[in-house]
Amino acid sequence: MAIDKITTPAVTDDSVTLAKMAPGTDGNIISYDASGNPVAVATGNDGQVLTSTGAGSPPAFETLTTGKILQVVQKIDTTNRTTTSSTYTSGIGGALQIQPSATSSKILIMASVLVYRSSATAYLTLAYQGSSLATNSADAFAITDGDGAFYATSGMHFLHSPNTTDIKSYDVLMKTNNNSSPNVECGNAYAQAVLTLMEIAG
Repeated sequence: MAIDKITTPAVTDDSVTLAKMAPGTDGNIISYDASGNPVAVATGNDGQVLTSTGAGSPPAFETLTTGKILQVVQKIDTTNRTTTSSTYTSGIGGALQIQPSATSSKILIMASVLVYRSSATAYLTLAYQGSSLATNSADAFAITDGDGAFYATSGMHFLHSPNTTDIKSYDVLMKTNNNSSPNVECGNAYAQAVLTLMEIAG
């Protein structure tokens, strides 16, 4: 004799296992609808994320449109670069290029550079297409070595909106406020200069 009904008292709490449930679709997630009834959340596509759709509605797989990191490029320079110029010159031996995938993308620029200066002030700047974006005086991070010279590890960050899908260049530039014998040095084999660019979906 087949059993076509199970009374509520016969089903104790936590007694219904996955093995007792009806077969489902691979990748589906069980949630609840506005009435509190079980409902299956349809399987999303590769790269989508599960997001809340608000109270009274089950979650859904959706494509992340903003904040996603789309690409990362990096340059590491171990060469010691020196300047006595009061005009900006590259501190990492040339610009780093990136091509945004959309005009709405933003580029997060991150640089970490060891700076040496003899007695003049060392200045660093993050540059886009040769133009300064953010300027810092390395003296703000200076540590003296006892003979008047200073070492500083300078970290700079800037979120830029290039508004283009063309290949563009970013650089770390350096200069001094004294173009005579005092000089400024950027990076060396023991403390490499690093420039990282991240494209973030806007």
